[in-house]
Amino acid sequence: MIDFRRAAIAIGIAVVATAAAAQERPARPGHSEQGRQEQSGPGVLSLLPGDSVTEHSVDTPSGKLAYTATAGTFSLFDQSGERSAAVFYTAFVAKSNDLGRPVTFVFNGGPGAGSAFLNLGLVGPRIASFGNSYDGANVRLVDNPETWLAFTDLVLIDPVGTGWSRPAKPD
Repeated sequence: MIDFRRAAIAIGIAVVATAAAAQERPARPGHSEQGRQEQSGPGVLSLLPGDSVTEHSVDTPSGKLAYTATAGTFSLFDQSGERSAAVFYTAFVAKSNDLGRPVTFVFNGGPGAGSAFLNLGLVGPRIASFGNSYDGANVRLVDNPETWLAFTDLVLIDPVGTGWSRPAKPD
């Protein structure tokens, strides 16, 4: 059976890539059949970690919610087929039998303001807790019982130049 939530997330990421006027090219040396670069890439792109998929659960007012968390990047290519950027995303998909479950795409922006601020501060299944002060040395991650994941799957996207998303060249 087709997992429609995962398909919707994949389609949403494809739409974002298309909207950015990017175009993936056929496989070239150093690329997989899907056009993804096998290694992180040149320059600053070599610092990006590999994709990661993990399983978790969070307690919400309506009960325990199991979900899959995916952190990764997808490549944008220019018209000549050269990689122009790597876009970082974090996806949270609830393990649910609701085929009509919505997907929300969350963007943040501004110089250096990646989606981590929205993820760890409001919408994600885990949030940063500063305790009784705003001392960054004592911050810890805690379950977010008010996570938006309770009613929608989430894809948090860092625009190029924010968070972990980077252009391939400084220009």
